[in-house]
Amino acid sequence: MDGEVGRRGRRSGIHLASIAAATRHGQYRLRMLEFAERPWWPGDPQQFREALRYWIATNATPDITVRQWWHRLANAGLTAPTWPRVHGGLGATSRVQETVETELAAAGTLAPPVDHDGFRAVAPVLRQLLPPDQLARWLEPLLRGEHTWDLLVHEPGRAPDDIECRAVHDWKYTSVTGAKTQEAATTHALVVCRSDPAATGTSGLSCMMLDLTVDGVVRGGGSVRFAGLEVLNDRTLGQPGEGWSVVRLVRPYLDRSLAGRIRRGLVHVPAGHQIGALDLTMAEAHRTFGTTPVSPPVERRSR
Repeated sequence: MDGEVGRRGRRSGIHLASIAAATRHGQYRLRMLEFAERPWWPGDPQQFREALRYWIATNATPDITVRQWWHRLANAGLTAPTWPRVHGGLGATSRVQETVETELAAAGTLAPPVDHDGFRAVAPVLRQLLPPDQLARWLEPLLRGEHTWDLLVHEPGRAPDDIECRAVHDWKYTSVTGAKTQEAATTHALVVCRSDPAATGTSGLSCMMLDLTVDGVVRGGGSVRFAGLEVLNDRTLGQPGEGWSVVRLVRPYLDRSLAGRIRRGLVHVPAGHQIGALDLTMAEAHRTFGTTPVSPPVERRSR
């Protein structure tokens, strides 16, 4: 494993029971700039596999909820093992991730909450652009399957670059008014708004990180409408007026995104607290979603 998980095996003699117990009881919670609290897994490939099997057997019990299972995966760094530790991962290689997926599938567990555009396309840009003091605030709910994300650019009845949805910034708050089209509901979205009314096209835009489940947001008929939604200015991703640069970062991830990425043997449960699956027990989730076929990987259409 070349030490990608265990600092070149420095802690390969790890006590496996302590990893499992600490994860179950939430000792290794994700906190801003405190992600190193999570366990250091063995650096030796075989020891890592044995530790992982023990962890799965101890933590993947049928009576816990989907929410608890996804919390445990995130707390152990197993949801996104290739992410840096400061982003909630293990700083591991794709080989380690493959081992994690293989062992989770062999045990017939629920898949980590990674099979959606929010994780594959929006999360990389959040990791790139968020300031350090906001990393845990936005990445933790993604890793735990509580938040799902979309990129909202197009507006009902308008050309792709004809953006009328307004974002008005003042010294502390931003007010968002307008509408966007959305094919599938998510809990959150990057919403591209016109912040400079004198600008046209892709100039004078701001990219807002918005919760779509709060008052002031109305969804229906394939659209999302904002009625003077007021948020703090720290919900602006990137610089005000430079929102199109964020779109240009996200779109390549969307274009490369693959459907059907969940390994066979794992049960895929839709992420997002609005779906209602988080409070199902593992056994209930298996019965509800276990018969859903896994699609072969296919390229998504360009957006």
